[in-house]
Amino acid sequence: MAQPVARTVRAAGHELWLVGGAVRELLSGHGREAVRDLDLTGTAPAGRFAELTRQALEEDGETYELWPKVSPDTLVCSVYGPRLSTPLLEYRGLGLNGFRFPTTGTDIAADSRNRDFTVNSILYDFERHLVIDPSERGLTDLAVRGRALVPASRSTDPVVRAELTLRAVKFLARWEADGPVDTRELCSWTAEFPADLVGELRERGDQAWRELRDFHHECLGDLPADRQRALASALGPCAAHLLETLLETRRTARP
Repeated sequence: MAQPVARTVRAAGHELWLVGGAVRELLSGHGREAVRDLDLTGTAPAGRFAELTRQALEEDGETYELWPKVSPDTLVCSVYGPRLSTPLLEYRGLGLNGFRFPTTGTDIAADSRNRDFTVNSILYDFERHLVIDPSERGLTDLAVRGRALVPASRSTDPVVRAELTLRAVKFLARWEADGPVDTRELCSWTAEFPADLVGELRERGDQAWRELRDFHHECLGDLPADRQRALASALGPCAAHLLETLLETRRTARP
């Protein structure tokens, strides 16, 4: 499916790369069975990518039943199959932060700093078979035994800090079978968190807190609470307090 889309996008003068978990797992030698989903990024705006995707799928006899959909809230284009509720692939143009509304349009180095961790910022050009490491850290951190979980940037935004903490706990749980994960730089970053991180998050309003609760369930809903606590405590007291608050909120919210 991605090949005809890539050809059409490139023919229109745009670049397209595979990014995120698929690249990370393939470079780690885990094989295609470890790939959970396909994330793409590139120079085309989301609307233009959706238009080009429709064109590619209409022209390709094997994928005509797939259909793209753009979220106005995130500018992510998701491609769904027949009767599927989860997308087969998701595309977001090169990331651009600093605005109150979703926007895209930057270079690959700046995009890498908008990712969560360096190991997730590696790009793969699957037509030219080129691996690109814009952060100049991703491949090195991936090669460390057990991997090194290094934040792509040291953001001070409380929501970003909270979301990356939850994602860090998710990856620590997923990778623990591969051996100890190097979290030295991650712990150095979480040590900078304010003592009242939860208070700062609640100041963002009820909607922001609900979205964080939903994100917590999405990332860690299947992980036992005691395991969440143990992994978060290894990241420092602020991370531990955040997870404990979210777990308590989740427990009291149940009927």
